[in-house]
Amino acid sequence: TAAVVDVPRARRHLRLDEDDDGEDLDIEAAIDAATAHVDGRTGVLNRALVSQVWLATAPRPMAAAGGLPGFVLDLVPIQAVTTVEVLQGGVYAVLPTSAWRTVAMTADRVAVVPARGAAWPAYDFDPEAWRITFRAGYGDAGEAVPSPIRSAITVAGIVGYSRNNARICGSNASTADPSTAASSSRVSDASATLTEIVV
Repeated sequence: TAAVVDVPRARRHLRLDEDDDGEDLDIEAAIDAATAHVDGRTGVLNRALVSQVWLATAPRPMAAAGGLPGFVLDLVPIQAVTTVEVLQGGVYAVLPTSAWRTVAMTADRVAVVPARGAAWPAYDFDPEAWRITFRAGYGDAGEAVPSPIRSAITVAGIVGYSRNNARICGSNASTADPSTAASSSRVSDASATLTEIVV
């Protein structure tokens, strides 16, 4: 996965000499911690930053877009839904793309609902009877992430680094909460579970 903020960018903000790379591991660790604070399902923004593949599971369709039965994906921004699977007779079957469609909702969320004129097939009674694989994130490169989010991560990383490095204590770095960099509408559905798929 590409870094949202790379070490050279952080070094420029810290005004470190170009040939002084002895602190790079500490800088990278601070940036990674700041990124983890805002990225993905557990991040305060509830947004995927760089491209990630996720698996959503649910026991059954719920009321989604326009009251249609379906599944709301709220880890945004959604790039694409790749597969929808249903558990039938103890075996997962991949539904053809002609059987379902995606509908844009408020706050960048996406709902997966049956295709027009279609209905969901029968499914087993199971907490993970439905599996939906989707790709989320602003893009494959860190530069695709909106500038306010990248800047907040940079500042938060610098603050974290500064607290652990006496050499730059007393600098003008100020604290910043990356969660204020972008707004998000977090909608939790207790019936759905998200798991990141590392590719």
